[in-house]
Amino acid sequence: MKLLALLLLAASLWGGWSWYQHAADAPPEALQQAAPGARVPVAAAGGGRSALPPELREGGGAQAAVAGSGLLQQHNRDGLAALNAGRYADAVDQFRHALEVQADNPVVLLNLARCYAQWGQAEIDAGRMQRALPLLREAAAAHADGGETASLLAYALLRTGNREQAARVLAAALEDFPQSASALRLAAEAASLNGELAQAVVLLERAVALQPQSDALEQRLDGYRQEMEMLANAERGRSTRFECVYDPTTPGLAAAVPSLMLDLEAAAAVVDRMLGLQPDDRLLVLLLDRQLYDLAAPNWSNGLYDGRIRVPIDDFESKREQLAAVFRHEYTHAALHQLGPVVPTWLHEGLAQLLEGRSVDRGRTRLQQEGARLPSATGLVGDWTRWQERAEVQGAYDYALSLTDWLLEHYGQDSFTTLIRELGQVEFDRAFEGIYGQPWAELDASHRAAFESP
Repeated sequence: MKLLALLLLAASLWGGWSWYQHAADAPPEALQQAAPGARVPVAAAGGGRSALPPELREGGGAQAAVAGSGLLQQHNRDGLAALNAGRYADAVDQFRHALEVQADNPVVLLNLARCYAQWGQAEIDAGRMQRALPLLREAAAAHADGGETASLLAYALLRTGNREQAARVLAAALEDFPQSASALRLAAEAASLNGELAQAVVLLERAVALQPQSDALEQRLDGYRQEMEMLANAERGRSTRFECVYDPTTPGLAAAVPSLMLDLEAAAAVVDRMLGLQPDDRLLVLLLDRQLYDLAAPNWSNGLYDGRIRVPIDDFESKREQLAAVFRHEYTHAALHQLGPVVPTWLHEGLAQLLEGRSVDRGRTRLQQEGARLPSATGLVGDWTRWQERAEVQGAYDYALSLTDWLLEHYGQDSFTTLIRELGQVEFDRAFEGIYGQPWAELDASHRAAFESP
């Protein structure tokens, strides 16, 4: 089940169960103060709007910083007006014209950074992660903003599967801003995704000390500590795309790891051919006995993707084929994840099941024979993680698989690869309609009609 909430503070960053001060105009003699900061997603880093650095605050050293020609002031005001109106490109032009007058003006540099950051945030909110990344790089290059611009960039890098780049960005930010709660939270998450749980604990402990009233942080820290204890004796194995973590005392597991890693690589090759995607970083895979797996996943599931692939291993030899299917399912989530939060749940799960090899006919039969209420279009797009009824979840999985297979039958496999290529640059609805010729809701209605007809 694809989890769309972020960073496991409210729910999870990644997802993948498987069944098997805009201020008034400044006085003419002073340059207007800085624009409000963009928001590091709260569930990701708890940032909120950043504070103006002390040297730029009104009443401090601001007047010396903002003094400049009338032309400088005018460009800055025009930039802020454009930013207020959401005309980000115009705002960038005005701030850059101001910097042509005075290249090192700190307020204008901060405004430019925050403009790029807000623009990037808007692209994230619209699901265009690949458009957001270059904007957030410009923001971080223009002004550090107390570590907030680096945190936003790192968030987008994490969200698109670039964990190693995110970790480098955050490490540099924390050298300059060791008290940045945003950077600390994200650095802890990046460390945990690389299996560096001791480092994740240390980083999050620092964040908790800065925000002692945050229950979400405390809960996340407890989770890191429990996982660190759980994997205290773990060993690792590496292949091209994967790093496996496992307990060598689990009977038969150490001997099975080389074969498991071959199966993981084979699963990845199948998915890469189908989707034309490949995660940029090596994926961490936790091979757990069932008891440990059930601590972090429903006991009815056979796999989970939460930035790492978690799989319960109890009898490798007898379940090798089933495990290979789970690997294809969870790796599909990992590959789609790099597009950012733009793939609706039904397509995430439909493609994962299709690549897993789940029976479409069985799912359709189950829906028809059991008289299940077909999930609503709204429900299919949204988050399934809060659904409590197993029958409701099963029905959603079956329907998502049926709809995805129906698209495959009518439009071919290339339609999926074309759609995926467009996502990250264009929001889902626009990309879908451009490829299939109709809004997805209309095609969904056609599928329902075909599905419900005798």
